[in-house]
Amino acid sequence: MSRIISLNEVRQRRAREKSNKLHLDFVHQQGCCLCGRFPVEAHHLKMVDGVDLVTGTGRRAADRWAIPLCPDHHRGYHGAPQSYQAKYGPVMEEMAKYLWSISPGQKKGGTPEGSTDMPPV
Repeated sequence: MSRIISLNEVRQRRAREKSNKLHLDFVHQQGCCLCGRFPVEAHHLKMVDGVDLVTGTGRRAADRWAIPLCPDHHRGYHGAPQSYQAKYGPVMEEMAKYLWSISPGQKKGGTPEGSTDMPPV
């Protein structure tokens, strides 16, 4: 018999699925995926394979979709997202998928299949 879970429980579960400190630490150890420079900042992709990962203002995709960008490329992306997406979108998507595939954070569990935060890989 299934039990009814509270809205608070659902929110807590979603927060755990989206947050993965091990993976973010791993991302911060990589060079910028566009130029190789250090230090890097974690940029959370907004769209992968044509699937919108973010709904609502002020929200971000799950940490599983973070990629390393140097401060210049990170600011550049946020200054002209359409231009960066057109030029670098496929590279950034592949980098996110690859980093997740070798991440120590994946062993934590990460984002389960079927979550709206994770399009098919």
